[in-house]
Amino acid sequence: GDVDWFQFEVSPSSSGNNLHTLQFLDLNPDYSDFLRYEVFAPDGSVVTTATDVPIPHTNILACEQQGMYSVRVTTNKIQPSRSTLCRWTQ
Repeated sequence: GDVDWFQFEVSPSSSGNNLHTLQFLDLNPDYSDFLRYEVFAPDGSVVTTATDVPIPHTNILACEQQGMYSVRVTTNKIQPSRSTLCRWTQ
């Protein structure tokens, strides 16, 4: 399948909230209705792994380390819309 990487930065929050929302949107379901992904903390440790999740998909992550997080998305012949494939919010 195809592999794509995305990154997002976690900064200290004045509210102390370390929860972030990760959403996968706007994938072409003509090829597959599922994806797999892993989220890596700045130190390289795995924050979460999800396999064969339906599209669209949303997950709440506890991001305790400050810095750049990486998301590896693996799909089977999905044509992603890069502008909106992966979105994160705090």
